[in-house]
Amino acid sequence: MTKSLADITQINYRYQRSARIDHDNSIENIQTFIVHETAKSTLKRILEDNGNQNTFTITGPYGGGKSSLALFLTALFDGDNKVKKFARNQLSEFLDLKKTNIINTSDTLVVKVVGQKSNPVEDLKKSLQQAVKQFKWKKGAPKILKPNTDRALIESLTNTFDSLKSQNSSLVLIIDEMGKYLEYCSDESQDLHLFQELAENFTRSKCASLLVGILHQSFGDYSRKLDDQIRNNWMKVQGRYFDIPYSVAIDEVVYLLAEAISGRKTTTVEKKLCREVGTELKDARLGSSKNLSDQLSSILPLHPLCGVLLGPFTRKRFGQNERSLFGFLTSNEPNSFNYFLKNENQTSTKLYTPDLFYDYLKINLEPSILSSPDGHFWSEAVEAIARVERQGSEHHIQVVKTISLIEFLGKPFDIRASESLLQRSFPDFELTPILKDLAAWSSIVYRKHKKAWSLFSGSDLDLNLEIEKNIDEIGDNYLTIARSIPPISPIVAKKHYFTTGSLRWFDVKFTDIKSFNKSLDAQKKDQSIGTFYIVLYDHQEDLSTEIEIWHPLLKKSHSKGIICLSIPKNNKIIKGLALEIAALERIKAHEPTLQSDPVARRELTARMHILLEQLDNEAQIVLNNSDWICINNKAEYQNNSASQLASFLADEFYHLSPKIKNEFVNKDKTSAIAVSASKNLLRSMIDHEQEENLGFKGYPPELAIYKSVLQQNNIHGKFETNYKINDLKDYKDLGLQKMAQDFYDFLDQNSDRKVNLTEILEKWCNPPYGIKLGLVPILAVAFYLARNDKIALFVDEIFTPDFDEYAINRLYNNINVLSFRSIELGNINKSIMTQIADITQSDIKQLDTKSVLAIVKPLVKFAFDLPSYLKRTERLTDITKKVRSTLLNAKDPVELLRKDLPIALGLQYDSKAKTIKSNDINNYPVLLKQSFDELNKKKSSFDMELKRVVESALELTDQNLDKDQISREAKYLLGKSGDYKLELFINVLSNLDKHENWIHRVAELAADKPINNWYDIDYDRAIYELNDLVSRYKRVKKHFVREHGEKGSYYISIIASEQNKPILEFEEPFKIDESDSSETKNLYEKMNKILEEHKGSEEIKLKALIEIFESIKKNKQLKKDKKIN
Repeated sequence: MTKSLADITQINYRYQRSARIDHDNSIENIQTFIVHETAKSTLKRILEDNGNQNTFTITGPYGGGKSSLALFLTALFDGDNKVKKFARNQLSEFLDLKKTNIINTSDTLVVKVVGQKSNPVEDLKKSLQQAVKQFKWKKGAPKILKPNTDRALIESLTNTFDSLKSQNSSLVLIIDEMGKYLEYCSDESQDLHLFQELAENFTRSKCASLLVGILHQSFGDYSRKLDDQIRNNWMKVQGRYFDIPYSVAIDEVVYLLAEAISGRKTTTVEKKLCREVGTELKDARLGSSKNLSDQLSSILPLHPLCGVLLGPFTRKRFGQNERSLFGFLTSNEPNSFNYFLKNENQTSTKLYTPDLFYDYLKINLEPSILSSPDGHFWSEAVEAIARVERQGSEHHIQVVKTISLIEFLGKPFDIRASESLLQRSFPDFELTPILKDLAAWSSIVYRKHKKAWSLFSGSDLDLNLEIEKNIDEIGDNYLTIARSIPPISPIVAKKHYFTTGSLRWFDVKFTDIKSFNKSLDAQKKDQSIGTFYIVLYDHQEDLSTEIEIWHPLLKKSHSKGIICLSIPKNNKIIKGLALEIAALERIKAHEPTLQSDPVARRELTARMHILLEQLDNEAQIVLNNSDWICINNKAEYQNNSASQLASFLADEFYHLSPKIKNEFVNKDKTSAIAVSASKNLLRSMIDHEQEENLGFKGYPPELAIYKSVLQQNNIHGKFETNYKINDLKDYKDLGLQKMAQDFYDFLDQNSDRKVNLTEILEKWCNPPYGIKLGLVPILAVAFYLARNDKIALFVDEIFTPDFDEYAINRLYNNINVLSFRSIELGNINKSIMTQIADITQSDIKQLDTKSVLAIVKPLVKFAFDLPSYLKRTERLTDITKKVRSTLLNAKDPVELLRKDLPIALGLQYDSKAKTIKSNDINNYPVLLKQSFDELNKKKSSFDMELKRVVESALELTDQNLDKDQISREAKYLLGKSGDYKLELFINVLSNLDKHENWIHRVAELAADKPINNWYDIDYDRAIYELNDLVSRYKRVKKHFVREHGEKGSYYISIIASEQNKPILEFEEPFKIDESDSSETKNLYEKMNKILEEHKGSEEIKLKALIEIFESIKKNKQLKKDKKIN
């Protein structure tokens, strides 16, 4: 396997990880610390006696070596004598130890703290206790107070100072990552009272003492999200500490690189290159090093110019991205230095050049760069390089990338892209023509006063300036700000979902404290169960007055779901981000130059992307841990994440939510497959209630729904000896029990009217149940079927005896077509009811006085099941027609039985007493039976009459009906009639074995309409047309079947018309003897010869043939007439 450069080039392990002051205090770690000029000046500033100044902060970019400096600082006082001696010897090379009082004390108590994002009091106290415990006390250890409070910590420190003073000892407190504590205080909107007290305590201490905090940025940067008043207090606290900027010079970065990179031998040519680069950069502000060329030689295969540019790179902060020098060296990201080493052969002389460094930045950091203050320049660079890529060579691209990178990173340090410096980056090709091309393409421009090349500016829009201008115009317009905030992902009540199977969530919205009332008015109730409002404000003092308006909103909130409010601790930063987003939106909408300025468009898009990401991150900070107020229950929830609170509130408000774990139907919007499966489930609930698993075989999707919804909850199953849909008392789920009971109670309370299903949904879909719409049809039908002897069903306001296919389809098309009503019998005579039940042969041997539906349902079902023709025919007695109409349009089962049917039968009805008059009451069942008998008779006679007409026309009887014979004849005749309708008729006759009810099929063909759509006139037309069809069928049969099988038998049929009017209809069977064949042939040849010799058109020949057939027809008719005479 071929070795790579990575096999011969090493990155010193010491530089591959961050130093920790609490773990790494060993001689090996101290020996690798590079004491460069910046480190020396910092140590001198801290350790030299400076009056009473003994509290410091060291502030510098991430990965700049601050933790290593802190580790060296602890080694001066802590650890074994070998470590301490080595560190002090190094220090003595640039600092007179006699001038630093703290080093000359007998012993030093070192308290080492590594910061984290939490309350600093506990960490500081723990580190102090540990240090006090390990220290050698001459007169007894100081008292460390137990409470984890600011005051207890400060008193404990005071005690420690006193004890150290008594034995001429000192105290050093070093807080690495002190910024983590400041971040915590910022997130919690806390002041810095503790750090103020610490600084004052050290200043007042009676013993020699030193406090050093390590920061990545200033106090002001950590407090940028806070209210102005708190931020001002923070700045006052920072004044208690002397801040030392820790920014390593470029030559020191090169020195660090030289210490970190080793293993590869440098050639003479490469050493020359490094000297030349050093010479070219002699006027740049790189630091004070005098042996830069030698150090550059030690960083190969990192190109020397690349090594110099890494210095400015480590000072850059792109959004939330900070890159340390050694983080870059050890990174395995695409186009990184390590990536280069692993992909180059070890014999390669190629160097990691600036154009490769540009590619690394573009691939890995471009979004962050574009959103930073450098975004405008970077966008111009990207656009310029894209233009070169379209028309230039690889060399052109490498050069323009290098110029862009030098200007991007080197400009503040007077590193300029002179032609000679650029040539050192590309010694393998002639540079001058490349530069001329790039200049001609307006990609670069030569700056004579700087004697260097620069990127040609491709954009006239100063985005930063435009943002500032638009922010001033927006001001405190909260409506504009709020509209600019994009939707935040909903907060799902995950634990509640896991428990109940019902997915519920809260929307997240921003508003401001002054217009919250309007925000609530404008909010529309959607599928979420509520909203988490993040309420922004101008000044914190507003909160005490405005918070009083929230509780009176309780009534309003019920129609809007569960409403929770939080005042964000990062209010200021959220407002700032939203305001900048609003400004960008205005620029995007109203700045005309954007259309022709790709640089500005790219910069705006990238800036918007990063701002949205940052805003979402800030929103997550609020959602992850905040104090909340719930308007609905007037409760306050402190230090809660929105996710935890979502489940808690969902459990509280939907405490009777049924536990149904089926994602197929336990949702508001179900798929087409779920709807189809649910319909199949309803059909089985109606038709197969008494079967195990409702009769399902195999594993259809509806079986899974059945098991999770019905079987799991004991809604359906085997009870005693039978399978059935159970009543609510045996349901396993309390929520389902309560739902069913609410359903029945609501119907009973409104028994004087129909209750629409949507009224039930108002109860079911809201707290405390929160049923999803996908479950509603299944549960509604189950509750109905469990008591269908007491509950009447209405579809489209019409009483429906059974939950049939029509009802199922209507339910899934429009849920509000269904209504229910609780039914009671009233004062109808029980004896009369029994006689009426006998009409439909209903099984009511033990007739319950409340089971009026047991009587009414068979009556209405009889009418519903009538053939469609019988529902329309007028050929009934007037009374029967009225009875039929009354049953088909029944709207109230009780009124139907008690009033509507008696009136239809012509009986005397007493409207005041609401009953039939006594002298007519016994006629009620008699007359009703007569109407039912008439309908039954008509039903039978309808089919019998059709059968009689067809069989009579075909001369068939039950005795001689031979279906096979009819089919054989019809199949022979099929396609021979030339009559479309007759062909359809023949087709039916040819397939009698496939048409079970062939009489109906023939009748429908005759009437040109399905029987279900017949009226009386259609019946009459069918009878007439049947006779005509059969007559035409017989005529065809006569010509084709009569001579069938006889040799020499022929049949001719010709129809000719002119201007759509028939001029010739000629049909004739005939027979030719074999002896006539010669004569026939001679005549054919003569006629054919005449036709062939005729020079006229084919149409003339056809017309002549029509005349010939007309002549033959006349002659045959004359012969017939002579025979008759």
